[in-house]
Amino acid sequence: MAKPGFFEYVADRLVSGAESELAARLTSEALRMLAEGVAEPDRYAVLARLCPQALSAVLAEAGPSVEREASAALAEALAAEEEALDAEMGAGRPGVAAEISAGAKAGVEQIIRRQNVAMADDLARLWYRVAGKAVARTLQGDSRRAVMEDAVRALADKGLETVDYASRRRTSVDAATRRHMVTQASQARARLLVQRCDEHGVALVFTSAHYGARPSHAAWQGKAYGLHGPVTVGGVRYPGLAEATGYGGVAGLCGANCRHTFHPYSPGGTRLPDTRFEAEEDAFGQTSDERYAALQRQRELERRVRKYKRRVAMGQESGLDMAADRARLGRAQAEVRAWCKANGLPRRYDLERAYGVREQPRALRETPEQRAKRQIAELKAAGKAHVHEAAQNKHVPGTKEFEDRRRSLGAKAMKTGAAAYPSQSHLTGTPEEVCRMVERAVGTGEPLIGRDGRWTGRELVDIGRGIGFVVDVDGTETPAGSITIHYSKRGVHGVPRRAE
Repeated sequence: MAKPGFFEYVADRLVSGAESELAARLTSEALRMLAEGVAEPDRYAVLARLCPQALSAVLAEAGPSVEREASAALAEALAAEEEALDAEMGAGRPGVAAEISAGAKAGVEQIIRRQNVAMADDLARLWYRVAGKAVARTLQGDSRRAVMEDAVRALADKGLETVDYASRRRTSVDAATRRHMVTQASQARARLLVQRCDEHGVALVFTSAHYGARPSHAAWQGKAYGLHGPVTVGGVRYPGLAEATGYGGVAGLCGANCRHTFHPYSPGGTRLPDTRFEAEEDAFGQTSDERYAALQRQRELERRVRKYKRRVAMGQESGLDMAADRARLGRAQAEVRAWCKANGLPRRYDLERAYGVREQPRALRETPEQRAKRQIAELKAAGKAHVHEAAQNKHVPGTKEFEDRRRSLGAKAMKTGAAAYPSQSHLTGTPEEVCRMVERAVGTGEPLIGRDGRWTGRELVDIGRGIGFVVDVDGTETPAGSITIHYSKRGVHGVPRRAE
């Protein structure tokens, strides 16, 4: 058989080749007409009529080359499989392999053609909605830059999707193309093997096995089966391949996204794959099911990277900076990096490449201050930056918490022999006024960064007026116009800070 991952290699070659070039041309045309519509709103109606025609013209010119490349890639994969089967089982009946290959190539060409037509049609419909909203915002006086950035994001996120034939859910065209190619090649290889087994009188086959298989497939991997149904050989009863594995169905062996294969089995002569995976579990500290879950999470993080890369690339092609999305891209890449490191997973850079863009963009690295401000904004958005009243009242005279803290500090000073503060640093105003002031100040100051480059969980905010006093050990009171906000799991509170 061909080496593991060969079908995936062939599929990736198509996705990063002619198919990606077609998608890039469709995207560029949509972006050009979007920019024209935003710049000249009066032309929107004309552009709305022209857009489907323009995209269809691109498809008519570039589509056939994609189909030819898909057919050639599939033929290459099947030729390698036929050569491997010849070496393993001996030559088969003349013409059978060519017939199977021809059928598979015709099938994949039809699938790719249908998918690309749907992609162009869907992009035209999406352009109509996105451009219409962008033009309306422009006429209302919104910033052209903001309008274009939002429109580009909408086109980037939804512009190259198709309906997945397995789940009926929408999925990206590149993922669907990979799935189509791998599935078509795998199924053609299976038909070729079944034909070869029948020619050589082979009644039994076994399925391959790999660490990290999806749980529903792990149940039947690495076992022997009757090729054409349940069968007894040498006094041993073997279940049928289709009945046990779902072979022939979308969700079964050789179905959508299935990496398993099957091979001739000879009782007593063929060694079945080891499905205990003890070495892998010792090396990675994960069961096979846990490995599958980790890989699925990696795929999810990779999709996020592709999403932001596509946004940035399309925005930059339209002359936009896309700084916010470049920063998001950097964080998404950091998440993939951290996840792979924590789980002993290799980075799949090929699955992090943006699809259908002219150039792969670079992320914008966050400074420690930018990272801290983002963390504060996320806390606010999540409702976790509310004022913790009990902690805040420790700095407001007249409250129970303030008096409790004063007594506690005095007792501590007496116990250690240190000088006790005559008074405490404090904020002026009622507890309600102080809480409102601190709440308004959250996220408006400068985060305090530690020597390690990480946020300390504190923020310095200049209030711009007298808000309390800082008290020294000798009792000297210094007016304070700033506060330091402390962030914790319970909420936030502010303390007075002297002017620097």
